[in-house]
Amino acid sequence: MHSKMMTKTRKTLLTAIFIGTVGLFAWPGCITPPLPAKRTAIGSRTKETFIVPKSAPFTRDEAIQRFGKPDNDYPEIGVITYKINDVSKRDIWLCLFVIPINVDEHGGYCDLAYMSFDPDGKLQYSGYESSTFPSKQAAIKWLATQKSKLPVITDPLRPANSK
Repeated sequence: MHSKMMTKTRKTLLTAIFIGTVGLFAWPGCITPPLPAKRTAIGSRTKETFIVPKSAPFTRDEAIQRFGKPDNDYPEIGVITYKINDVSKRDIWLCLFVIPINVDEHGGYCDLAYMSFDPDGKLQYSGYESSTFPSKQAAIKWLATQKSKLPVITDPLRPANSK
C-alpha cells in the first residue's frame, strides 16, 4: 500500500512538473507575427503615376507640371517628395501560437515617391520608400542610399570602375 502511494505521489509530482514546464513555455506563448501592411491611396496617386521617362532629360519643372506641387520640397538637397499611400502596419496576436486574439494597427507610415535633381534641375534619382513620416532626414537618408547604389562617372569617356 505504501509503495502504491509513493508511485501515485511520484506520478502526480511528475505530471505537475510537466504541466508547469509546458505552462511556462505556453504562457508567454502569445506571438505577434506581422501581417501585410494596409495601404490607403491618397487621391488617385499610385506608384505607376510617378514613372518618369528615361529617354529624355526630365526636369524639376516638368515634374511639378506633371505631378503637381510636391508635398515636401527640400531645395538645399535637391529632393522633392510626394505622398502616395497612408500605411498602417499590422501585427496579429496569436495565443498559444495558433489562436488569433487581436490585431494591432500602427499608423503613421506612408509610401513616398522621391525625386532628386541636380543643380541644373535635371532628374538624377527617383524611387519609392515607406517612411514613418516625410522629413528632411528621411530624404537625406534616401538620397545617400541612391548615391551608394550607382557609381559616379567623373570622366564620361572612361567607365566608372576602370583606372
